[in-house]
Amino acid sequence: MKLRLTGAVAFSAALYAQLVGILFSVLIARKLSTTDFGLWAYVGALISYSLTPVGLVGGWISRDAARGEKVMYPSLMVSSFLVASGLTIYIAASTLTHSQIGAGLTVLLAGLLILVPNALANIATAIASGYTPHHVGLGSMLFETVKLVSAFTFVVLLGLSTLPFVFLAVGIGHASSMLFLLYAAKGTAGRLDLKKYLRKWLRGSIVNAVMIASGLLFTADVILISLLTGGTVVTAYWQAATVVGLLVNASSYLAAGLYPRLLSGGGLGDADKSLHFTLTLAVPILFGSIALSDYILSIVNPVYSVAWMAASLMALTYFIGIIMGMYNTLIIGTEQFDLDRVPAVKEYLKSRLALGVYVNAYTGPLYLSLLAVMLLLSRDAGINMQATSISAAKLAIALIQTAIYRRYAKTFTGFKMNLREVAPYFVSSLPMTLVVLVLKHLIGQPPQQLILVLRGAAVLSGAGALTYFAVLYCLSGKFRLLVREAIQTVRVYTTRFGLLPRHR
Repeated sequence: MKLRLTGAVAFSAALYAQLVGILFSVLIARKLSTTDFGLWAYVGALISYSLTPVGLVGGWISRDAARGEKVMYPSLMVSSFLVASGLTIYIAASTLTHSQIGAGLTVLLAGLLILVPNALANIATAIASGYTPHHVGLGSMLFETVKLVSAFTFVVLLGLSTLPFVFLAVGIGHASSMLFLLYAAKGTAGRLDLKKYLRKWLRGSIVNAVMIASGLLFTADVILISLLTGGTVVTAYWQAATVVGLLVNASSYLAAGLYPRLLSGGGLGDADKSLHFTLTLAVPILFGSIALSDYILSIVNPVYSVAWMAASLMALTYFIGIIMGMYNTLIIGTEQFDLDRVPAVKEYLKSRLALGVYVNAYTGPLYLSLLAVMLLLSRDAGINMQATSISAAKLAIALIQTAIYRRYAKTFTGFKMNLREVAPYFVSSLPMTLVVLVLKHLIGQPPQQLILVLRGAAVLSGAGALTYFAVLYCLSGKFRLLVREAIQTVRVYTTRFGLLPRHR
């Protein structure tokens, strides 16, 4: 149950973080112009590139932390040099591209308010994800809460509705998360054995550099979209559509405990439990997000509600990504080549950990090429069709990648998804979707007022959830077992803390 408990804590935290994050998106989407909202996404893409140096060691820090090693001080020492490199990348990229998208250089440079605390928070997350993974979700909760409160203070209470103050609010959130995670992982603090880890991490960073370089092709989409369209308006519509996909992605945190479990000796039984536990909520959230895509977009800003098709495709894309993530976790979590020794670079590149390099190297250029073609074909069809074309390209590549990871997961571990066992999740989602669509038809189009659309979305979501879990309880023996285990766990903890009397 500890595997599921970690997943449940991580998911609950992620769901809270996603909901609060959506409130933050609603706040800035309703206060910023469409151009500035798109520029917000553009700055996020530049920050992703600038965080590349920090990402060189993050994965190895997590692996060593999961094995109980004292990695905190070496991690912070190494990261201080990597952050400086990130600053250089960001300043150079901002200087070179600001005129092409019609943005002021000063506004782009204000993104440094996010970059520095974000980089340090990433290192803290890397340590905590290996040592105490359930605290990572709590750190996300803290980040989103502080970010929202700070943004509300600056934008609403003080009337400072400009991007620099939005950036400052995000930076404060990252700083809070960093401090919390470092405290939660204080057990990894120990003697500063920099030489031991520096050699290992530097060797591994060569592999990570190749991995990150191939992965950066996928974060170039926002930059490519903005450059091809000559602005950030299309980016804004697609960014709003992505919010719907993020709701689906929250369920991926249910599998948060799988990777450290596999590293510490877990097997296929743990993978099967995590898969079922994740799909229990991922499937209905997928169906519900598609059915309520117009409502969710209306919450963000009514002007984006026309992008419901792009949002539906993004929801499906993120769901496919969850499956792909499970396969990838199996592949790299069962790799033991770096256990108790410092392997050579060639061994890294031949290991399963390098699979992502080759997958991204093939599919990355394909994605950007497909994206460019789709944008050129839809350039006269309007903003909504362009946003839909972007989402379609993203979905196509996700399907290709998942097929590749599925094949290698079966080859390396023998894991194969049993479609008959996961069918109840999809079957139960069908009547749920029908109930939601019928009620939505009776209610009518999403209202313009925020409080009314929130109330309507809550009623529709509640009715759908009741329908889904009632049907699933009747169909799935595994779900009934899961409910009994959850009830037993709650009883144990409530008895431990004196909330229920002990049985005699």
